[in-house]
Amino acid sequence: GVAVDPTTNTVLVANSQNYGDDSLAVIDGARQAVVGRIPDVGSNVNADAVVFDPATRRFYVSAKGGVVLAAVDPRSQAIIASIPSPAGDGGFLAGMAPHLGTGTLYALDWSGHIYAFDSSSLVLKTTIPLPPAAREGLISVHPVRHRLYVTHGDGFLVIGALSGQVEARVPVPVSSVLAHDPR
Repeated sequence: GVAVDPTTNTVLVANSQNYGDDSLAVIDGARQAVVGRIPDVGSNVNADAVVFDPATRRFYVSAKGGVVLAAVDPRSQAIIASIPSPAGDGGFLAGMAPHLGTGTLYALDWSGHIYAFDSSSLVLKTTIPLPPAAREGLISVHPVRHRLYVTHGDGFLVIGALSGQVEARVPVPVSSVLAHDPR
């Protein structure tokens, strides 16, 4: 997982135990140099998802094989909060996206749910159940139209962020990568 704070040009990279040294690397993008390491997010980083929320100025990382959600302060290079996935050991927080302006962090769990957390406190606000085919995928949030875009096996879903209702199913042949232009 990797994410960038565009204001400070700070980059956070997860070095999972499977591919690295089980740490988070803090990189100064201007100098193109590692300026710090966060050695332990919870014993096994194995992060699939790292996102940056400009509203809270925090990075969020799925850790311990995706079972823990951690908030990282890039200035202090410290984990400032962490919580277990609401799905427990059977869950895997694979995709995350902040919803700008609402103070919500959405996390897609492979157990078939989207969890909406308060991005400051990491308190669970609501759970959105997904159709069976949408268990493994990525998530993105449209900040103005308040829609979630979620990839799944044969396309992607459009979900009302405020209502939690599936508004559309869009079939596409391959849906392993997801990005959108909010304009």
